[in-house]
Amino acid sequence: APEEDLTRLRDSIQHLHGLFYLVALGEFNAGKSALLNALLGERLLPEGVTPTTDRLHLVTYGPQAGAASQASATSQTDALVEWTFPAEWLRGVCLVDTPGSNSVFREHEALARQFIHWADVVLFVMAANRAFAETDRLYLDLIREFRSKVVLVVNQTDLLAPGERDEVLGYVAEAFQRAAGYTPEIIPVSAKLAQRAAILAG
Repeated sequence: APEEDLTRLRDSIQHLHGLFYLVALGEFNAGKSALLNALLGERLLPEGVTPTTDRLHLVTYGPQAGAASQASATSQTDALVEWTFPAEWLRGVCLVDTPGSNSVFREHEALARQFIHWADVVLFVMAANRAFAETDRLYLDLIREFRSKVVLVVNQTDLLAPGERDEVLGYVAEAFQRAAGYTPEIIPVSAKLAQRAAILAG
């Protein structure tokens, strides 16, 4: 179930000590922001069908109590927006949402590369119906360069026809193995459905 996958991610993060960088990479409209919002259980980061992440967005723990409406953007620059959010599992964690458009990513590439270099885990998010699109190859090069620990998140699996899921996951595993030389953990999700479930449960 989508909420079980998100619980697995949260639990893995919570058991680690020190500042843990979790960096989301992937082309626009693959669902990076929706996935991070689903992890938070609230719609904090902007998301939509057009490229909404035109800067890097950082989310760390903040002491505000209450609903997401009390979460705040603590600082904002041309390249970076910093957010705080009162989720206990975020203590010691920094979530990084990167631009999904190739041109915007290139504009902020030096900063994005720094966060990828710091990343403890890269969530490489791709849409199930267009896995390994052209932009994804840019991110694969960065992942290879920094030898990042990768979890491949295949999003929007709810849009697949019955029987397509295993075929897509097999293709993704094989394509990543060919490109990077190893097969990472692959988690199929529907961030939208998981986000809806998390918000309803909250």
